[in-house]
Formats: sequence, structure tokens, C-alpha cells
Amino acid sequence: MKKYFIPPTGNFYKANLHCHTTCSDGAMTPEQVKERYMSLGYSVIAYSDHNVMIDHSDLNEENFLALTAYEVDLISRDAHREWFANKLFHLNMISPKPNENRVVSPQINERGEHRDVPSILPPMRYVYNTNFINKLIEAGNSAGYLVTLNHPTWSNLDYNDYKDLKGLWAMEINNGGCYAEGRPDDPNVYTLMLRAMGTKLFAVGTDDNHNNLPQEHPEHHCGQAWINIRAEKLDYDTIFNALKNGDFYSSDGPEIFDCYYDDEGKAVHIKCSPAQRIYVTSSSISATLATPQKLGETITEAVISLENRPIADFIRVTVEDTTRHLAHTNAIWID
Repeated sequence: MKKYFIPPTGNFYKANLHCHTTCSDGAMTPEQVKERYMSLGYSVIAYSDHNVMIDHSDLNEENFLALTAYEVDLISRDAHREWFANKLFHLNMISPKPNENRVVSPQINERGEHRDVPSILPPMRYVYNTNFINKLIEAGNSAGYLVTLNHPTWSNLDYNDYKDLKGLWAMEINNGGCYAEGRPDDPNVYTLMLRAMGTKLFAVGTDDNHNNLPQEHPEHHCGQAWINIRAEKLDYDTIFNALKNGDFYSSDGPEIFDCYYDDEGKAVHIKCSPAQRIYVTSSSISATLATPQKLGETITEAVISLENRPIADFIRVTVEDTTRHLAHTNAIWID
């Protein structure tokens, strides 16, 4: 029996699921974001401005789809630290329908004020603890939103901060904006999250774009990390369901064309763009590698046997090219 990491058929659509515009703290208008990303080969943008949900369906066309989303941000309050030295939780929420404008709950600020926006829960003071964050995740799930944990490394999070989270759809495995600013994510956090949660969890590459620097500038945010969604067509319902099912992989360079686990042969089969290493990671401490015969050569397909390997619970595949850029599949659960 074959267990596919990505569907074997359909079209690939390049997507950024974490995006900021002049509707919050981004430097580009929604229209400029569309123009920039389409020039980079993207078909899907989730407009996820801070604490406000806006339908940008007016930007849709045959080769472009705007997803309705927003980012909720929560910060711990330590009076002895500047804000950037505190721990943060940022969650992205993608709506199952385009004409949504309800946030989970408006924040009440220090003066007792809150934004007058439609919400699922009543306005509340945000509390930095696991129970409160799980309440926000649960409220998002109840509305059908896809809830993502954003940039855990940039947020100063460690294992004890996220090990008890429940109900996440995905987490960021690579945040291009954080990378451009010198705070790259650690992909191993995804494995730690899988071990901690013990349930299905997807991984997304995003840009979290804020600036409007030209593409040749080393600190530009656009096109740094993305996901490739495999779906039959480019419309809201089809793309949302593909996301919900995990029919995508994340990347900051390499491409994956086909990838599945053969349950009978106990092997991973993969076809990809030229790679210097392909490795399979599980919840055990062991990883299994496929490499070319000589240093400097590349491979574009591999059959990686997991026979007699200490595999437990889940496996995921990483492709590394000659510039050490990475593509990551979502984990699939073997048991």
C-alpha cells in the first residue's frame, strides 16, 4: 500500500500563507503584493494582516487566488525586558470561506480599549499561558479556520512553551522574513512538535513579508520560503481543502515531484529536482540518507529503504540541494 506525502496527480500552485500589507504593518498594498508575488510565480496568497480579517477576493483572477486570513499575536509581559526579548505566540488563521471578517477575539489593551471588529469570542485581555492559547486555537477550529503556529524560533519559544498545545493545523518550518532578518527557524522544531503533540501536524514555509525591498536586496522578504500545493484547480474551496488535507510540501528552493511510502516494501520513493542529500526522519533519533555516488554530483530520484530501521510513529522527507536549500514534506503517520 502506498501512502503519499503529496497527491500523485494535480497541478502545483505556489503559495505564501503569511503575508502583511498596508492594512496592518506591511510596506506594500494588497495590489502590490499580488503584483510582486505573481512575478515570482505564485498563484496563492493568504492575506494575514495583524488582528484584522479582510476579504481580498476582488484581486482574484484566473491565475491568482487570495485567501482570507489574519494573524493574532500574543506577547508575554516582563516589565524588566523590552518587547523583543519576551516570548511571543503568533497564530495565523485561514478562513474556510472568502467573505469572513471575524477574528477570534479583539485584544483589550492596557487602557481597556479594543478594536471594534466582528469576533467569535467577546473582547478579552490576552493571557500568556498554554490554556489561554489553546482556547484561541479551539475557537479558531470551531469556526473552521486552519490555525498555524508562526515562527517559533523568532518568538523565543522552546519545547516547554509548545509541548502542550492542542488543535494546531500546522506550524512554520521556515519563515523567510525571519531568515532575511537573521533569525531563521530550526526545522527540527517540527520534529519536536510532532513528538510532543503525538497527532497529525503539517509544516509550512512562508515569507511573513513586511518590507518592500527589491528582490536583489539581501534582506528582501518576498519569495524566500513557500509551499507548493497540489490540487486539481485554482478556486477557494479546492485550495482550502487541499491545505486542510496537507496536500503540499514546503520549500526554499528544491522541488518535489512525487513522494510516497511503500508500506509493503518498507521504503520511501521520491522524485525531485537535483539534490545532494535526501533524508528520512522519524520520531526516533535515527535518520536514513540517500546521496549521490560522489561529492559534487546530484540525484533526482531515490528509493530509501527503511527495512530494519528504528521507525516509530511518523516519517517525513527532506530534500537538500547543492546550495543547502531545503524542501520538506509533511509527516505521515506509519502506525
